[in-house]
Amino acid sequence: LKKAASDLKGNSFKLYIYLADNSDGFRLELSSKDFINWSNTSNSTYDRAFAELKEKDYLIQSAEHKNLYLFQEESNSYDERHQDDKIILEENKTIEELFGLK
Repeated sequence: LKKAASDLKGNSFKLYIYLADNSDGFRLELSSKDFINWSNTSNSTYDRAFAELKEKDYLIQSAEHKNLYLFQEESNSYDERHQDDKIILEENKTIEELFGLK
């Protein structure tokens, strides 16, 4: 949390908190509209925040599913020791299946 707070811009950190607030292993259909209402921001602000989380590897896009992302609370490559800190967005597969790690 401390690293993300210093690593991310204000609205990107809001999106980080919004995602991190879910239970470990939680599957979420991310709604920009819901986040915008929750954070009182605009569409363009959401787009920039989402782009920063992707750029800094807090959101990792699935190679197979372009609208599927893995949220990581730590900005680093996949590590099985931190599997409990991951949240899968949108689809009912394991992390390993989604990202070809098996």
